[in-house]
Amino acid sequence: MNYNISQILNFENCNAGVPITLIRDAAVETIRDNWAHDLDLAEAFQSGNLNIPAETESVNESLADAGCRTRVTSPEIETALSHWVSAETLRGNM
Repeated sequence: MNYNISQILNFENCNAGVPITLIRDAAVETIRDNWAHDLDLAEAFQSGNLNIPAETESVNESLADAGCRTRVTSPEIETALSHWVSAETLRGNM
């Protein structure tokens, strides 16, 4: 289980609201785990060739497997990936 998903579970177990930034980070971390290279993921996302519904399903399965009640939507995945690509580009990693 990735670190961010375990943090979501901690928030849920404390009956606390889960911060959207944590949800987005968990989503991106889960998606990145499924890709061999970050650059390939970024290129697929930016070109519109990334299957967002499939990635959303994958993230939601990971959340469910960890025992989380939180789920994400495709627009949340798109926003999370957009923020990630922008941040990595600014850092010079892409």
